[in-house]
Amino acid sequence: MSTVIDDDRDAPPSEDAPAPQPVKARRGLLLVDSPLGRRLSLPAALVLAIASGLLAVLAFPPYGVWPLAAVSVAGFGAAVHRRRLRGGLGVGFVYGMAFFMPLLAWSSTQVGQWPWIFLSALEALGTGILGAGLAVCSRLIDRHRWTWAPLTGVAWVAQETLRSHQPF
Repeated sequence: MSTVIDDDRDAPPSEDAPAPQPVKARRGLLLVDSPLGRRLSLPAALVLAIASGLLAVLAFPPYGVWPLAAVSVAGFGAAVHRRRLRGGLGVGFVYGMAFFMPLLAWSSTQVGQWPWIFLSALEALGTGILGAGLAVCSRLIDRHRWTWAPLTGVAWVAQETLRSHQPF
């Protein structure tokens, strides 16, 4: 009894076999195929970031629908997933502006419109940095799905801790 092993790894490529094609990015309205994998298109990610930021506002008083905070964080994570560093930073910043502009609206009556916008933008830098960090960690999250929740939680708490040490 003989065993035949078919190992084509060292064999030259056959003339009939098609050459491997490079991965090309396909643009769609909601999803984009890119070298990093399938992700939300930029317009869809920005809409999701804005909607998630506004949902986070509803988790705070006077609304107090606190379960929406978890939905908001999940939407934020989906918006920055598989983005590059700058894309995660931008989408995270948009999420932060959608969250902090309504949340800090009371300050515009005390200090004026421009300081309120500046304060919101300064606070949104924290969520922008968080978005960049989570975007960079997307490959780890893709390999080990269970890491999404603990990684997001630790990154969120770290971002809140850093933000609590700034002068505002």
